[in-house]
Amino acid sequence: MQGHPCGTVIPHGAGYKGTVCDMAGAKVASRVFSVTSVGAAANDRARERAEKWLQRESDQRGYTQNRCQLQKDGHTVTMELCRTGRRAVFDLQDLHRITNNYEWHLVKIPHKVSRRVVEYAIAAHHTPPLYMHALLCPHITRVWHLNEDGLDNRRCNMVNAHRVVRGKRVRSPPTRSIYSTSVSENARVSENAKRRRVLTTTKIQYS
Repeated sequence: MQGHPCGTVIPHGAGYKGTVCDMAGAKVASRVFSVTSVGAAANDRARERAEKWLQRESDQRGYTQNRCQLQKDGHTVTMELCRTGRRAVFDLQDLHRITNNYEWHLVKIPHKVSRRVVEYAIAAHHTPPLYMHALLCPHITRVWHLNEDGLDNRRCNMVNAHRVVRGKRVRSPPTRSIYSTSVSENARVSENAKRRRVLTTTKIQYS
């Protein structure tokens, strides 16, 4: 599967200009594609030629970003994150939503509870910050990755963290608890030191 070409296609006079950039954002090559006739169809053809040229040049120079690969199971996709070599995982059904106008990078964030550094996929040039798991689960304010891998964004691996904290059932237990104690023990964790709120989880059950 193709990834995002590293560069831009913008209107230029009576046509479109394609510009290839390296991984640092420096201009490497450019080419102008003119509109040969009057009409919307001719304008679309010029833009299409510019986009194909940009994709081809970016592939040949090794600058293509977020390359995707379908796994052997037929329904899981891995994506290379820009300039890191790390890969995010998600379901094939979410491919169009993830690759549509987004460029994905790696970000490392200390976990609010365990303080362990967790890696996530984040969209570049997006305000406010948009994480891949937030894009796939817009109805959930706080997502918990069951295997504690923030790059594993398969739907079977993401649940509502607030439901877990309140002791409700989830699909399967994590390999290690995100809390300081094991899931079979009582865990008392200060969620917000300023408000001095203490959340208590007691014998979380898993189905």
